[in-house]
Parts: sequence; C-alpha cells; structure tokens
Amino acid sequence: MVISRRVATVLAFFLWPALGLAEPPRLALPLACTPGEDCWIVNHVDHDPSPLFRDYACGTAGYDGHKGVDFAIRDKETMRLGVPVLAAAPGVVSGARDGMKDGEFQGAGGPEAVKGKECGNGVNVAHADGWSTVYCHLLRNSVKVKKGDKVEAGTPLGLVGLSGQTEFPHVHLQAMKGKEIVDPFRGADETGKDCGPGRNALWTPEVLDRLPYRPTALYLAGFAPSEPKVEGVRAGLYHDSVLPLLAPALVFWVDIFNVRAGDELAILIQAPDGTDVIRHAKTLDKDQARRFAFAGAPRKSLFWKEGLYRGEAILARKGQPDLRIRREVTIK
Repeated sequence: MVISRRVATVLAFFLWPALGLAEPPRLALPLACTPGEDCWIVNHVDHDPSPLFRDYACGTAGYDGHKGVDFAIRDKETMRLGVPVLAAAPGVVSGARDGMKDGEFQGAGGPEAVKGKECGNGVNVAHADGWSTVYCHLLRNSVKVKKGDKVEAGTPLGLVGLSGQTEFPHVHLQAMKGKEIVDPFRGADETGKDCGPGRNALWTPEVLDRLPYRPTALYLAGFAPSEPKVEGVRAGLYHDSVLPLLAPALVFWVDIFNVRAGDELAILIQAPDGTDVIRHAKTLDKDQARRFAFAGAPRKSLFWKEGLYRGEAILARKGQPDLRIRREVTIK
C-alpha cells in the first residue's frame, strides 16, 4: 500500500505521542528585548567544518567553531541596569553556575582566568527526548535558578552579563540534541546545503519573524563634544541629547558589529539649516568583528549655531540593502 506524503505526515502527527516521542523544543527569545532595537544577533552557529565560517544563511556573521547564537545588548551601562535572560522553552534546570566575575576575560586574567569555564555564569535546561539549551555569560550573582528547578518559556534565569570568554555583554544560547549542536535557525534534520532558515527551525514562528537575517548591525551611535574613546562608548558614555554652544567640536560616532573589507561607511552631520557640518566616507579595508568610527568638525566661530543637529551613519555592502542609524542633538 502506498501512503501519500500528506497522509504520512498526518499519521506521524497522531502517532508521535503514542510512540512516546517528543517534538523538539520550540524556542522563544532568550532575553527580554526587542530585536533590532535594543538587542542584536551578532554571531551565529558555524556550519563550515573547515577553518572558515558559514552561518545558516551562507553568510559570515560569526567565527570559526562558534556553537550558538549570540544576542548582544547595547553596552555595559545597559548591562548594569539589568536585562533578563529567559528560558526559551519549558524544562528542568540540569546545571547552573554563578559567582564568576564579569570582565575577567578582558582584564588581566585573560584566557587562563576562564579556562574550562568559557561559558561563564550560566544555566543548562534539559528538555524532553535529550534536548537541552544552554545560556552563557550571565551577570555575576544574578542567576535565579538551581539544579532541579522546573522552568517555563519566559522564566527569568538571570541577567545578561560579561562573564566567561566574552568581550561584550551578551547571552550565548546553545541548543543541543544529546551532544550534537543544533542551529535554532535550521533544526536537527537539516543538511545545511540550502541558504536560509530550515523547514524545522526551532524558533517559534513568531520569533522567527522577528529575527530576519542581518549580517551586520549598526547598534550604537551618538554625538560627542570632542574625540570619543571607544572604551567610553562601550561603557555607556557619549549619549548626551544636549551640548553647549562652546563645545570645542561636534563629532558623530558609530559602533558596528561584523564589517567586511569593501564595505562603504559614510558619516554625516547636518546643521539646523540643513547644511553639512561634515560629510565623510571611507572604504573599509578589512573584516572586523567590531568597528568603531567617528567623524566631526571643530568649532570655527565663537559659538555653535543654536538648534537641532542631525547625525547619520550609512553602511553600504555590495548585494545588501544599506544600513543606517540616525541620532539628534540640540546645541544651546
């Protein structure tokens, strides 16, 4: 007897519970944020077995051997205010670690300080049929669960932090079937030969709609009255909405994840009357996981003209829509 594919699918659906099999977990967002506004995916799972990297969309948003999906938040100040890490699916906590310092990998300790504990403060949640999810780099003393606790999708596990092997505040979500790494954008039974989300992606449809593939992100921007320092930007500085008439300079800065050689980066500032204070463009000469850039002009008269100034950064990449980020500042 020949059974059509449609009938076979329906039979499988009804037989699944009877056979004692469990569907893969359907994943919600692993942190409390709005993708593209205050959190960004900056690294994906590596699908290339060679020393090169290929993400699920056949792009290069990540690095060799990366095993999860990294959701970054804006900066360290946002981290200090607290961004909850959430269980992505129901399950039971099978392990948890807390107490590791934030920033040890960046500090004097380096790789040796986190050896064997690269995940940092983290939580492992076991799901049905050998599935599990791991949440890494949580803030010190923020972990709210312990081994044996039952959780639901959305249960707070802790806060986004900077513990373990990381250089920026983010949560690393790793999905596994047994010991096999599974990309939530592809699913366990995908060959990886096609580019784009798999037919059996683990994300819920609603979450998948909120996570369109973006190979790069202009995630931070603002004005400064003098040359901004990258350490200050990433600590949460230079977000003033008002600058003084006597500011020595007017500078617009931008911080970007995953730039590629050949990208065109333009930075411009417009005065209240619409004229250009500065318009600067540059072709980037190398791939970088993070790129900080700025352009500005010194004050040329006794005072700046009072009013609203507009800044914009534009990243152009061949074959991709232009990415833009805009900010405003008032000088008075």
